Amino acid sequence: GFPSKPSAPSITNAAPQSRMASLQWGVPAANGAPITGYVVQTDVGGKSQDFSGNKGDFTGLTNGTAYRFRVAARNKAVLKDGDLRWSDWSTAYTPDTIPGTPATPTLKSGDHSITVSWSPPTNEGTAVTGYTLSIGGAASERRAVGTNTTYTWTGLSNGEAYTFQVFATNKAGDGPASPWSAAGDPEATPAGKPFAPKSVTAARDDSDTSAGGNVKVSWQWDNTTEYDNGADAQKFTIVVSGGSGARTIDNIAATARTQLVSGLSNGTSYSFAVYATNRVGAGASASSTATPASVPGAPTALSASEGDGQAPLTYTAPNDGGSAITSYQIQSPQGSVGFTQGGGVSQGPTGTATGLTNGTTYTFQLRACNEVGCGPWSASSNAVTPYGNPAAPTVSVSVSNRTTLTWTWNAPSGNGRPIDHYEITLDGSLIDASYTSRSFSRSFDYSETHTLRVVAVNTAGLKSSAGSRSGTTEARPQSVTISKGTSAVGQSGCSHSSCAFIQVDTTGLGSGSHTYYCHSNTQGQWWGPSYASGSSFQTTCYYGYPRDKVWVVVDGVKSNEITW
Repeated sequence: GFPSKPSAPSITNAAPQSRMASLQWGVPAANGAPITGYVVQTDVGGKSQDFSGNKGDFTGLTNGTAYRFRVAARNKAVLKDGDLRWSDWSTAYTPDTIPGTPATPTLKSGDHSITVSWSPPTNEGTAVTGYTLSIGGAASERRAVGTNTTYTWTGLSNGEAYTFQVFATNKAGDGPASPWSAAGDPEATPAGKPFAPKSVTAARDDSDTSAGGNVKVSWQWDNTTEYDNGADAQKFTIVVSGGSGARTIDNIAATARTQLVSGLSNGTSYSFAVYATNRVGAGASASSTATPASVPGAPTALSASEGDGQAPLTYTAPNDGGSAITSYQIQSPQGSVGFTQGGGVSQGPTGTATGLTNGTTYTFQLRACNEVGCGPWSASSNAVTPYGNPAAPTVSVSVSNRTTLTWTWNAPSGNGRPIDHYEITLDGSLIDASYTSRSFSRSFDYSETHTLRVVAVNTAGLKSSAGSRSGTTEARPQSVTISKGTSAVGQSGCSHSSCAFIQVDTTGLGSGSHTYYCHSNTQGQWWGPSYASGSSFQTTCYYGYPRDKVWVVVDGVKSNEITW
């Protein structure tokens, strides 16, 4: 007869298998003829598969579809399907398989974040129910991120490198994880736009002082998160604003820390804003201001006039080059000279060349200086010869013929101009205002003192101080002459007929009082002192020794000797 109905198949695989089920069932009674095989049938799609024994793998199933199975035995009595005695249906079973391995995730860095993307893995099983994303590198964490294939991981540290891997999950379980993303990928490092550079300074550049128009911009930068916000600077940009020459200077090398900006207008204040650009974008800027300048131009219309040891100058002040003129310098082919600025330094237009030697011919050049330096020399001025008051004559005096005074004097320095004439004044009275000789004579009485003052006048009409000298004529000549006066016979001790008084006649002793002494060669000074008045007088002394030598001394002047 037909084999009996087997027991319902049981599912022997512990976990779902892809497109198959492992089945086993009990062997039924053969009922006379040996069992030659089995047929297993599904309840979905009516699939059937023959087996030689009471277990085996039913293949060709559709993953994700729930199946039940029944089995019937065959022997030689079974000639058609209607002869089969089917078992009861098995419990439901759904074939399935875990998802495949996702490809390496791709990254897109953000500011303190990374967006991770991946392609869905191959999947022959049930639909993916979610993904799990793991982070490595500067952090370690695993997150279930849902069924989307893109996830933005926030809260990361800019400038730190991160890696990621992902795996898919379905009803069959977790699929294998993808490879880790590369730590060297620039997108593995979160970053933001750069911060503003530090210590931006702009300063006038004086490498070309004659033209100017240059400013050197400097900034502090380091490729650390403190500066670049996580991504190295790729370039710097300077935005120049202000007057003529305002522009943007782009694509400055990332290694640069200075930039020379040229072509600017001297004397105009400019602002220089510096910012960095990294792979995220252009960052914040920091700025500084500076005013370019050059040395001043050359003064023009330099004109000199003559002074005393100096030369007053006039000129037209030059362009200041964008920086106020602070001083002027002077030079002369004739040697070192000084310069005193007159009026405001920036405007000029007057000054004085000082320290000059009167009588020397000079030409001058000026140049203006500012904070940048000194500009070119001006064209030479006209030639001038400074001059001043002549030196005072040195006067001397001599006496001739007892009563003639002759004054002479040297030719003093004209102090830059020749001496033209002299003014002479005698005892306070002008003698001659245009005297050209260097000597003057005049006769006076005996014992007179006179003073001559001499003033030199040069061709410029300037006068010296006076040179003067006083001279005195000689004293009138003094002489004493004696002779016998009236008889002195009868005077005490005088009885000889030769006894007489002595008569005195003086010259040059005046008519006032005189003191006299009487002398002889035998008696010595025998009389005096005695006193008398007048230029002629008879003494009170008398003498009476014939053949003696007699003389009188009046006011110290010895008379002639007479033989008595």
